[in-house]
Amino acid sequence: MNISPISNKNYINTQQQSFNGIVPKFVAAGYDRFTDGLAKGMGKIIDTKTVQNFADKFHDTNIATHIFSATGILLSSFFILSTAKSKKIEEERKKPLMMNTAISCAIATVGGYTIDNVLNKPIKKFIENFKTVNANSPKLHKYEAGIKIAKSALIFGMLYRFVVPVISMFLAEKVVEKPNKKLNKKA
Repeated sequence: MNISPISNKNYINTQQQSFNGIVPKFVAAGYDRFTDGLAKGMGKIIDTKTVQNFADKFHDTNIATHIFSATGILLSSFFILSTAKSKKIEEERKKPLMMNTAISCAIATVGGYTIDNVLNKPIKKFIENFKTVNANSPKLHKYEAGIKIAKSALIFGMLYRFVVPVISMFLAEKVVEKPNKKLNKKA
């Protein structure tokens, strides 16, 4: 998007303004070549028989739910490993942090699948109403898929980032403090 040049008595700007700033042409050309190459490479991967078979096999499922779950599990696992290896975290705090992360991951994953399944019927009803209202839209099938993905994204996002951290911190402290209280009473 271009903005018209600014001019006043003391200053005349002859360069075109854009919201992206001024980018040297060789950088812009390199970026364009990179993104074009990336798009062509991804297109070749998507056109392979393996990816096509995968898409045909899972086209009726909400694969986004599994992707959100797998992402949460993977990130939580990396956080647990990095906490265990960290030399900056005190040893007595490592176990509660790792326990907190594990509990958060488990609750968010189980809760995400549970809530996602509970909301399937209301979302189907919403989609049917949406289809009748937008029957003439050529992108109706994309909207339907988008609604299903948005539902899963909102559920997993809310659980992983807002609801579960509060619950898991309380549970992690109880799990870790209970054995420590027994040790302190014996000493």
